[in-house]
Amino acid sequence: MDHTAGVFSRNPYKWIKFSKAWYTPSLHQGVTTTGLSPLVVPDTNAFPKRILYPTDYLPLANPAAEAILQAFISNLTSLFNMTVTEFNFTATVQNGTDSRVNNLTELANGPIGIIDSYTQWEVVAKPLITRWAELYDGRFPPIDSARRDGWHTYNESYYTAAAYQSALEQKNLAVEWYETNIQFSTAESCSESIFLYDIGTGGLPSYREEDLNAYPNTTLLAVKPEGAAITGANICPIYGCADYTIPIGQVRYWSNVTFHEEWVPVTINMVVKRGCDFVLLNLIKKLADKGVLKTVKAGRAAF
Repeated sequence: MDHTAGVFSRNPYKWIKFSKAWYTPSLHQGVTTTGLSPLVVPDTNAFPKRILYPTDYLPLANPAAEAILQAFISNLTSLFNMTVTEFNFTATVQNGTDSRVNNLTELANGPIGIIDSYTQWEVVAKPLITRWAELYDGRFPPIDSARRDGWHTYNESYYTAAAYQSALEQKNLAVEWYETNIQFSTAESCSESIFLYDIGTGGLPSYREEDLNAYPNTTLLAVKPEGAAITGANICPIYGCADYTIPIGQVRYWSNVTFHEEWVPVTINMVVKRGCDFVLLNLIKKLADKGVLKTVKAGRAAF
């Protein structure tokens, strides 16, 4: 399936408690589904030693938001004795010599596209479309526009069981490469680094009314940064890492809807090696204990 269940919480402690409970081993997907090694999730304080700051995804688009991120990074380095490594993620990956694991565009559009599509079609789309046509004189079901064209033109001769198995094998190779070259375990750390990137709006407003996003200092959602091969949101679907979005502050902006100064949240994504989810959750708890991360309020202001 190409949709993943998730949980939102205003309170970091409640979020951590729920997230840990959700990792019941009986709910882990098996290796035949993931194509990866069995998931092992140690609950330890083997925290990362480095912060990876990808210059192709950062800084945040709004300088005021970047100042909040830099203060957050400063807290990480001081509380956990981490160092910061700036690097270009896209160049680091694509300078590799194995196109099966180093071509980000091919990975996102090829094997990940097949993995996303195949089970969705087999389990949901095909049975629904077939039964709907039987019940309603050959009609196509009234599904959301985001899926309509893809389901209507789905090519079963391309998205085959063999292609799906090959895609799983290629993803496993990519994960093995990533966990050797980008985020890896050491004797001291489950994930030697935390990778930071922005899945949000970089501290800029993004309006539901699309025309308003033509104004200066606005943005669309899920923008691929200039110089990056893929959006940040595609990194962990390819390489199997654990990716959490954390609210770290808020900045002012002038609203073209209320014609008044409003607040927009600032978030950052914290990424660790696959299986180090609890270690990241434990780190986030310590950040909450120190007051670095706070409960998000309801209303016009998050904090």
